[in-house]
Amino acid sequence: MGEQLDVGEPYLVISTESLLSVGKSMNPAYDQRITSKIGWVLSPKTKFQIGGEYRAENYTRTIENELYFLTELVLSL
Repeated sequence: MGEQLDVGEPYLVISTESLLSVGKSMNPAYDQRITSKIGWVLSPKTKFQIGGEYRAENYTRTIENELYFLTELVLSL
């Protein structure tokens, strides 16, 4: 419970990402992604994370809302 994670210790990851998609044959599309995950250290080189991601696609025109459920196994080499 300090600056370093120990085996078995949980942690929280929260991130946001703004995206701009452009191209010759398309109008610019702006997207926003917000992600929240909780993780556990399984070993010094292995982590497991579970959480969700909300995506607001093309929010300056016709907005498309998407919600994803995420599971991750992070292996450090």
